[in-house]
Amino acid sequence: MCRRAYGVMRAGGSLAAAYGDYERGVVLARTASTSGTAIDTSGTAVGTSEVVAGAHRGLGEIARLRGDLAGARRLFELALEGCAIGPAGTGETRSRALVGLGRIAEAEGNTDEARYRHHQALTVALDHRNHPAAADAIEGAAGLALLEGDGERAALLLGVAVAVRGTSIAGDTDVARVATGSQGRIGDGRYAAAFERGAAMTLPEALALLGTAPSGA
Repeated sequence: MCRRAYGVMRAGGSLAAAYGDYERGVVLARTASTSGTAIDTSGTAVGTSEVVAGAHRGLGEIARLRGDLAGARRLFELALEGCAIGPAGTGETRSRALVGLGRIAEAEGNTDEARYRHHQALTVALDHRNHPAAADAIEGAAGLALLEGDGERAALLLGVAVAVRGTSIAGDTDVARVATGSQGRIGDGRYAAAFERGAAMTLPEALALLGTAPSGA
């Protein structure tokens, strides 16, 4: 249910439908807690606390997209509190909750806080070798670059995110906002050139640009 909600929301679909799925996911996970675990679609046992944390993160994202920044912050913080700690976790929920807090900071004009949260998110994702979550953090950093007036770096980072993830995602509201803002600032031609330069990077090149790397890499 949570994965379906995430897919709907990420593709720019109905927030109401995603909200319902996330709420149902919380109920199912808590019901499953009587056995101590929940089972994901691949048959893998996962801690119910992490499932609930993932749902809280999703609900926080919906609140943020609806403009309820205070409610979103509370839900992201709940997600962080509930994240699994240790080698069994993927770091995905924690990383994406940190990106959410970074975007709230951007919306409030707090660039230092936004930079800190996006860096935290990227570090967590890379430490867990979770490239999709790392790409989300890079897209968060692209939004910050745009807020600071650097449209070319914003475009470059959007391209880097595609390189790290291995694919683009159509319909993402935040990516579309940053892309449109960057194009408006530097023009379509410069945007395309910067984006393509980022998208052509290898993972080591992308990490060198970002000035970070996974622990032990």
